[in-house]
Amino acid sequence: MRGNAETSPFLSFLLLLIRRNHRFFLYMVDCSYG
Repeated sequence: MRGNAETSPFLSFLLLLIRRNHRFFLYMVDCSYG
């Protein structure tokens, strides 16, 4: 359970970055899978 406590804030921070830079994120995903 100790891992979850560290992962949750990291995931929420990652989601915040994705929301702010969703166009850049989608561009990176498109380059990776396209």
